[in-house]
Amino acid sequence: MNAEITPEDGLAKRIEQLRTDAGWSYSELSRRMGEVGCPIERSSLQKIEKGSPRRKIGVNELIAFTTVFDKTFAEILLTPGEVARLAYKRDVNDIRSVSWAKIEADRKHEELIERLVDAALDEEWGSEHRQQLAAMRDHAEETTGADDSITHPLLAEVLRRVAERTEEE
Repeated sequence: MNAEITPEDGLAKRIEQLRTDAGWSYSELSRRMGEVGCPIERSSLQKIEKGSPRRKIGVNELIAFTTVFDKTFAEILLTPGEVARLAYKRDVNDIRSVSWAKIEADRKHEELIERLVDAALDEEWGSEHRQQLAAMRDHAEETTGADDSITHPLLAEVLRRVAERTEEE
């Protein structure tokens, strides 16, 4: 089911719910609305919530309600169930994006390790590269501790692979 904007009555009930959940009287909500630049009389708030017909809410008032209640437009305009469904859909999309980013980061990580291994095995410069890698690993271990460092395990992995390939040759 697609999320739909609640009708005027639903919006009025939501305003009432938010006001009562906050423990505010009409006078307190009126005062807070004035503080954010949208003065509205206590009687107007009563007409929004209880009037027959209900008093309509203007766009500037809607903006002020979101500020006063510290809610998004969706949280004001949609039912809590609809907000939860939208959040679920957003989370599903986010996990997809994060998963793809992780796959790409893992691929890039492996590629960089292999490039460092190849550089360390280079006939002309390999010895110098291995010394630099070992010094960087040792420095990371000294400054942050082997267990806490991200750099140390990565450099250790590069040096481990270099040692493996050197033994194979």
